[in-house]
Amino acid sequence: MKNLEEKFKALCKEFDISPSKTLLEHLSIDDSCDGLLDFSSGDVTSEQAAVLGSLLSTSGDVKQLLLNDCLLSEDSLKALCLGLCLNTSVTQLELRGNNVRGPGTEHLATLLRKNRHLQTLTLEWNNLGLSPGSFKLFAEALRTNKSLKSLDLRSNQLDHQCAGHLARAVAGNRRLRHLDMRWNGIGVLGGRALVDALQANRTLVSCPVDGNALPPDLLHTIACRVRNNQELLESEEQKTAERSLLTAQIQDTERAGRREVEGVVRTLQTERASFSGLQADMNFQLGQLQEALDERKEAAERLASKLSAVEASLANTQAALTAAQQDKTELQEQVKTLQAELAAQKKANSEQLEHHKQVLERSRQEQEERSADQERRLTEERRGRLETERAAQEQRSRAEQLQQETLRLQATVGTLRDEIQAVSDREEQRRRAEAEAADELRRKEVAQVKEQAAVTCKNLQNQLRLGDEQRAALESQLQEASQRLYAASRETQDELAALRLRLKQQENDRCQALQAQIDHAHGQLSLVSQEKHELVTTNQRLQDKLRQAELENRSSKSEIECLMKELELKQREVQTAVARVRSDLQTELDRVEAEKTRHQQTEAALAETRTQLAQREEELERETRRRREEVRKLRDELKRRETEMIRHKQDELQRAAMLHSAFRNYFDASAPPRRRSGGARRESVAAAAEPTEEELPEDEL
Repeated sequence: MKNLEEKFKALCKEFDISPSKTLLEHLSIDDSCDGLLDFSSGDVTSEQAAVLGSLLSTSGDVKQLLLNDCLLSEDSLKALCLGLCLNTSVTQLELRGNNVRGPGTEHLATLLRKNRHLQTLTLEWNNLGLSPGSFKLFAEALRTNKSLKSLDLRSNQLDHQCAGHLARAVAGNRRLRHLDMRWNGIGVLGGRALVDALQANRTLVSCPVDGNALPPDLLHTIACRVRNNQELLESEEQKTAERSLLTAQIQDTERAGRREVEGVVRTLQTERASFSGLQADMNFQLGQLQEALDERKEAAERLASKLSAVEASLANTQAALTAAQQDKTELQEQVKTLQAELAAQKKANSEQLEHHKQVLERSRQEQEERSADQERRLTEERRGRLETERAAQEQRSRAEQLQQETLRLQATVGTLRDEIQAVSDREEQRRRAEAEAADELRRKEVAQVKEQAAVTCKNLQNQLRLGDEQRAALESQLQEASQRLYAASRETQDELAALRLRLKQQENDRCQALQAQIDHAHGQLSLVSQEKHELVTTNQRLQDKLRQAELENRSSKSEIECLMKELELKQREVQTAVARVRSDLQTELDRVEAEKTRHQQTEAALAETRTQLAQREEELERETRRRREEVRKLRDELKRRETEMIRHKQDELQRAAMLHSAFRNYFDASAPPRRRSGGARRESVAAAAEPTEEELPEDEL
């Protein structure tokens, strides 16, 4: 309320008016009034009403507003109504004794149209009925209002026309519960309109209409209608209460069932969580075992790959040995070819020597036969020299060929060395038995090569010896020829000496080349023996590695078997745990099924209860229809009896009038003249005592 006071002062300052002390006193009340703002019997001017309306349009603290006996002007009421149109907290408004009429009624109509929170409106001791047009707007606003529950219209000078407007509003309003119309002048027509409105309205439970000049039957009818509405409302409230009770019971049952199901679900989830944890642990252990098994398998696979690599290496070594044997065969063939070439060369040398001999013999014979012809002899000597040169040239070509063959043999030996080196690299993975066999075979081959080399050396030595012999023979022959030809030509001797020197040099070169070839062959043999020793050592090392790999393979197999046994044991344990968990889950599922069955039975009971409730509602509806039918019949009977009563009253009136006229005629005819004055007095008294037709009540007419 202090905030309201401050806001009111601020608004007064804004509107440039002085705040009323009375209003400030009311606004300064503490919070114990629970939202009550009472300005009753206060003087509220239009400016202050404007400030108060602006305050109410923004305030949410006021719930009850009392403006009784304030004699509000039209402008003041308009400002208050405009402020209340925007208010959402005021539920009770009292405007007693404010002489509201005409435009004020229209402002109230605007309030009812726009405000959706006002529930109680008190308009006692006002003059709303003095302007039927404005009251019609008020009634139309009341018909469309959805929040008002109580309306007090006592002492507002409402006539039957205003009552008709109000009856139409009541017939269309389903929220209004209490309507107070006492001490107005609605008359019989207004009462009948109200009765018709109550026939359409089933929510109005209180409608006092005392002091409205209504006959007792209308009062009774209105009371019966209101009582019926009250009974219907009570029955509906009872049904609503029963329905809410049953709904609450159903909801409680459903909640209990849901709680039980949730408990079962939580238990199942806990069991599943524990089972999943156990399964996760088992899966983890199985994963570890599987990883160990995979590692063992990988180790076994590596060992198998190593074994396969060793076997492949051994196979490659075997292939290399086969290739070496082929190379050996080729070398043997080449040696044979060299031997054949040496034999051919020897044969050619012998042929050349024979040819030289024949030439020398021919020259000797020619010298003996034609010693005289020096020119011919010189020619023959030149021819012989040319032939000798040709032979020497052939010897030189043969030597070059032998040198090329030697180079080719050296290249072949280098290739063979490279191949033997490759074979030694691949020989590391051979088995001992194959290595021994290869060693034996190589020993035989080396022996054969040595034998062949020895044979070749012997052949070469023989060739050298033969060459020496041939050289000696040639030297002797040359000496003889020189002795024979010394006298003929010094030049021929010089040429022959030079030829000898050249031949000697060639023979020495050839011998040196053959000796180098022999030394190279011996070096190759030593290298082959070293490579053989290395191959044997490598083979032994490979055999040791193979044995170690076999031992590791056996240990890996034993470990794999142990792991498989452990895995089988773990699988049995897992199967046992799974079976135990399955049995527990089956037990829990059976319990859940039992709970489900009990829940289904509860649902069936609920369905049966709903069915009974529906049957009860149908019975209540039938009873309501029957009551309404009885009420309708009673109304028809009431109307018929009212009609009969009216007809009886009219008949009685007619009979009374006829009797009155008959008595009057009788008294007029039978009264003596001297007593006429007394009779006149009696007639005047009787006339004064009898009610006239104009003075009779409207219902008696």
